[in-house]
Amino acid sequence: VYSRANDQEPCGWWLAKVRMMKGEFYVIEYAACDATYNEIVTFERLRPVNQNKTVKKNTFFKCTVDVPEDLREACANENAHKDFKKASASEATVKRVNILSDMHLRSIRTKLMLMSRNEEATKHLEVRKVIGKNGKVIQEIVDKSGVVRVRIEGDNENKLPRED
Repeated sequence: VYSRANDQEPCGWWLAKVRMMKGEFYVIEYAACDATYNEIVTFERLRPVNQNKTVKKNTFFKCTVDVPEDLREACANENAHKDFKKASASEATVKRVNILSDMHLRSIRTKLMLMSRNEEATKHLEVRKVIGKNGKVIQEIVDKSGVVRVRIEGDNENKLPRED
């Protein structure tokens, strides 16, 4: 129950027993400061007893994973590890951390590769929009502006000095 032993004390949670219920009100009994108290309270001032085990020294497990140099920038983002953290919440999992960390780092490397491929494909699509189908967009620009010739250098071509 959320209550206080006397008017000078702040409210706190005390272990109590519900003795009687009537409508929205509960008669509770609790021991505080070497005395037993009976109170009538509403449901908002009650909460169930915590069913979880108490926290001890061996409740939490820690393990360290060496991150390769090429993945350190991507691993700096905390969101990249949320699934891995979920997977490493038990002692048995921590024992298998080498296998799981390899899988996790491989997954990050794959994500980085896919992101770079996506950027490359986006650039390629943008170039196609500028050129147009069969060079139609560039031809329209040439016709309107009076440019004599347009040459597009590809990524794999040797770049020759421009002739003015």
